[in-house]
Amino acid sequence: MRGRPRPASGRTRRAGPSRRHRLIAEHPLFRERFAGAVELPESRRGWLLPLGSKRRTIHGHGWLLVGDAAALIDPFSGEGIGNAMVSGRLAAETVHEALARGVAEPGAADLAS
Repeated sequence: MRGRPRPASGRTRRAGPSRRHRLIAEHPLFRERFAGAVELPESRRGWLLPLGSKRRTIHGHGWLLVGDAAALIDPFSGEGIGNAMVSGRLAAETVHEALARGVAEPGAADLAS
């Protein structure tokens, strides 16, 4: 089929800036932050980071997630290194304390008790 590419929904794409580009250009918080930003060619290729507010379980019996795996990512910048470092430190402290107390049950991350 010739013509414009069709998304999976069957709708045709409109010419002009995408909704994302319009939001960045028009929203007062983003307009200044991304002024002069240029999207790099092929930059939308790669692994999708877990963005959004979907609640995920990030710990269980014998395991816990940190950084990107725990979705600790700024959804607008994609930055997550600082969050990963802090979550890694907190996870290490939590595991260390759990081992010292002999705690090995689900929910052991809640050491406030």
